[in-house]
Amino acid sequence: GAAFLRSQGLDAAWVDARDCLTTEPGDTPERAALLATCHNRRDPDLDRRLRQTPGDVLITQGFIARSPDGHTALLGRGGSDTSAAFFAARLAAVRCEIWTDVPGLFTANPKAIGQARLIRHLGYRAALEICATGAQVLHPRCIPPLEAHGIPLLVRCTPRPELEGTLIDASGDTDSPQVQAISSRQGLTLVSMETVGMWQQVGFLAQVFQVFATHAVSIDLISTSEANVTVSFAPEG
Repeated sequence: GAAFLRSQGLDAAWVDARDCLTTEPGDTPERAALLATCHNRRDPDLDRRLRQTPGDVLITQGFIARSPDGHTALLGRGGSDTSAAFFAARLAAVRCEIWTDVPGLFTANPKAIGQARLIRHLGYRAALEICATGAQVLHPRCIPPLEAHGIPLLVRCTPRPELEGTLIDASGDTDSPQVQAISSRQGLTLVSMETVGMWQQVGFLAQVFQVFATHAVSIDLISTSEANVTVSFAPEG
C-alpha cells in the first residue's frame, strides 16, 4: 500500500500497527487472540513518535494489534473500523474518517427499501444501535472509543467522494422521541428458559448469565417474566 501511494507521487511511509496498538487481556484465550480489544487511552508518546516518522502520509494495517505477551492478535470482524477508531482515540484525532463502498448510514437498507434516505447527522448512541441491529456500514465496536474521547466519525463513499456522507458526533444525540432508522438482522439465536422455580429466587438471573459469560457469549436482547427468561444473540457473539 505504501509503495503504491509512493508511485502516485505521495511521500508515504509504512508503520506497523502492532507497534502502536496494544490489546487488553481477554476473558478467554480465544477472544484475546481472535476478538481482541485495544487500549484507547490517549498516548502522547505515540503521537510524538508518528509525527517524527519521515513521510507526509503514514499507512498502517487494520485488523491486528500486539498482545501484552508480544504476539499478534486479531480485532475480529470489522477490525479495520475498530483499528481506525483506536488510532484516533490514542492520537486524540480531530476527526476519524471511514471510507467505504456506500455513502453512509441510511434510514433503512437501500437494497431492500428503495425510498431509504441517507442520514447526514447522527449521535453516537443512535449510530451504535443502528449498526448493532443490522446496518453493515460500520462495526459497532468502532464507536465507543470515539465517543469516549468526543471524536467525530465521518463515513464517506470511496466511489463517490463528492457525496456528503454521514457525520456521527455528540451533537447528533437527541432526547426527543423519533424513529431515525429501521434495521433488521438475520441468523439470530433465541434461548428461552422457563421454570416456576425462578420466581422470587435471589441470584437466579446471575447464575443464568454466568453460563453465557463462561462461554464468552455476548447477549443482545433480554426478555423476562416471573417464570421465563429469553435472550437473543448472534452466532459471532
